[in-house]
Amino acid sequence: FKHVGGTIKQDNPSLKWAEIGKELGQRWRNMADEEKQKYLDQYESEKAEYNRANQLYQQSPAYQAYLAAKEQQKQQEQEIKEKAAQISLPGVDFTTGLRNSERIKVQPA
Repeated sequence: FKHVGGTIKQDNPSLKWAEIGKELGQRWRNMADEEKQKYLDQYESEKAEYNRANQLYQQSPAYQAYLAAKEQQKQQEQEIKEKAAQISLPGVDFTTGLRNSERIKVQPA
C-alpha cells in the first residue's frame, strides 16, 4: 500500500482515501498470483522483523519499568477506592465526588 497508494494519490490528487482504497482493492483482485506472492513475501518478512523488534523491546529495562509503574498505579487506585468505600459522609458520593445536593434532579413531566 505504501508504494502503490502514494503513486495513485500522485496521479490523482483529488481522490479521497476511500477511493484510493477501492482502487488498490481492484488492482489486488486483478493481480496475478505470482505478483501477489511478491507482496505477501515482503509482508511476512516485515512481520517477522516487527515481531523480533517487539520481543526485544518487551525484554528491555524501559518496558519492564513501564509495566512496574503501571501495576503500581493500578494498586494505588485500588487502595484509594477501598479507602473511599470505608468513608461515609452524609450527602457525599465518593464515586463521583459530588454532594447529593449538587446532582441534577430530573422531574417527571
